[in-house]
Amino acid sequence: MLNIAILLLAGWAQDLQSGGGNSTPPASQSATTIAKAANVWASAHTRVAVASASPISLRSADATFRGELQAILREAAESLDEATLPAPDLAKSRLTNAIEELEIYLVPGSENGQKWLSFLRLDELKSALDAERTDVRLLKELELNMLQNYQGLEYPQFQSVRTALTEMLNASKYGANPTNTIRLFRSRIDELVELLDTESTNADTERGFVRLLTYLDESGQATQQVGRLRNRFSLPNFQVRASEQLVRDLFSRVVAEPGPVNECILGTRVVGSACLSGQVEVDVLSMNDGISLCLILRGCMTSDNTGYNRGVVIKTLGSSPVIASKQIFVTPTNISALPTTASTNLQTTITSFQHRSRIVRRIAKRKAAEQKPQADAIAEHRLQNRIQSGYDDQVQSLLDQANAQLSDMRNPRPAFVRLGVPRPQLMLHSTDSSVNGSVLQAAKFQLAAANPCPLPVAEHAKVVVTAHHSALVNALDLVLSSRTIESSDLDNLAYQFLGRVPEEVAREAESDEWAVTFASYRPIQFELEDDKIKVSVHMSYLAGNAGSITGNSTVTATYTVQVSDDALQVVRQGEVVADFANGGGGARNVGTRAMLRKKFDQVFPETFSLAFAELKQRFPKLAELSVGSLRTQQGWMQLVLQ
Repeated sequence: MLNIAILLLAGWAQDLQSGGGNSTPPASQSATTIAKAANVWASAHTRVAVASASPISLRSADATFRGELQAILREAAESLDEATLPAPDLAKSRLTNAIEELEIYLVPGSENGQKWLSFLRLDELKSALDAERTDVRLLKELELNMLQNYQGLEYPQFQSVRTALTEMLNASKYGANPTNTIRLFRSRIDELVELLDTESTNADTERGFVRLLTYLDESGQATQQVGRLRNRFSLPNFQVRASEQLVRDLFSRVVAEPGPVNECILGTRVVGSACLSGQVEVDVLSMNDGISLCLILRGCMTSDNTGYNRGVVIKTLGSSPVIASKQIFVTPTNISALPTTASTNLQTTITSFQHRSRIVRRIAKRKAAEQKPQADAIAEHRLQNRIQSGYDDQVQSLLDQANAQLSDMRNPRPAFVRLGVPRPQLMLHSTDSSVNGSVLQAAKFQLAAANPCPLPVAEHAKVVVTAHHSALVNALDLVLSSRTIESSDLDNLAYQFLGRVPEEVAREAESDEWAVTFASYRPIQFELEDDKIKVSVHMSYLAGNAGSITGNSTVTATYTVQVSDDALQVVRQGEVVADFANGGGGARNVGTRAMLRKKFDQVFPETFSLAFAELKQRFPKLAELSVGSLRTQQGWMQLVLQ
């Protein structure tokens, strides 16, 4: 149930790293470490954009903001037009053509093609299109069947069928009876306008907004008003802020680079060894649409060389302070850098002249004294060039790797395409004291954040992670809405998204049979308020061995979080509240209700811990970080590490 949602999200995170899912279709079953900061932060997410929305959420909306929303809703009602609803005949023609092209692509006579045709249930789909009356439930079931994380479903031929199937589904829902559709839309709009007349709105109002925006988007109605409503809720809903000190702690490194010397200066062949030792540090600079990092090397170059000129052997020692800097610019699409600048102050000392003739040694000393300023200037110029070119080469090698990864990330992620999840909008920015990433996770008919997080950011915090409830809710909505999950499918789902079947999932798949169909809108809901986390699961159908329950059912649990240095202890407040519908025999299914309550008690345990030990093992430099606080307010959650 809810644990399946967690599996899905874990799979997405894994797919972002691996580039495309471990599952197969059922048919065929060192140098300059600091520069790596560019790679890390390039894949982070984005600066908080300036939105036109007022800094108010539905949960704490003032009268002015509610009035603006009501005005837009009334305009939407006036713009509704039966003539522009999707036409079933046109949608049917497009779907038929897409099916024919896919069948040709799959080569129906081949073994693999037959397996794909069976998996996609194309025969059922074609029969549904030939039927006198469209079976909307079947179309939805077949659409969800194509929204799975199987390799191949992201290919254009499959996507064309899925897109046409979605258009057919929308045309059947909205275009078959235009008059009733417009009447329904106006009724929903009136309900929302009335709800907004109250001084406080709640999660149900947000669900109503999402439902209406989905209706309007799927039917192509009130597109201008949908855009204006969404703009009121378009702030990024996930943000990360890392202090400059943390960046320095993570990526500063000690430098000790010995190397040979072999060159010719003013006719003297110089051989020996040199060593650059010091520290590379990171300085964070301000940048509006990306992150600017300056990699600064502060150290000392020492050398012990021997010069050879016409039989004279000259022993020298050299020393120079070294400061080299290279500025890097990180954006979500590219990482670039300026050339390295280096400054030195080379001082050399001749320790001895060796030759069997005293006269030759005297001449050599005099000649060396005359040429030393020029020789030192040449040596210092070459030293600066070596430092600059070496630093450039080391950093550029890592930047090339990072840009290759960014280029790959710009391509649509296969799992996202297969599941119909839009690419998150990524942004970055930096100040002189922090690097900041944000992401806007919302489809064009979904709500994001309308207000910035109201919780203040502690100045001493090393890391601040801020998440709006919509970030997770939106993703789960796209994947779980109207989807039916059966216990027997758990191992298959785990393999789709994790590439493996965890032991606990395998046990659940073999336990008492159950099935759940999630609600069409906001199946998983999070309410973050007053330092509490309230999680609700909305379902339209539940079943167990003893019977089934049809109708709107909701299961809710409320948690508080207790903070310790290495873990977050999440504690449930009271019992899990199960509000099962009475439909489908409701009260008679005592056994089914008891079994489902037990299952949801397992989904929402009384307590569980989120430990940081594994994270610290993976990143030893994070060992000193501890949890400062975790708070929730006005739909936001803020985690502070210090």
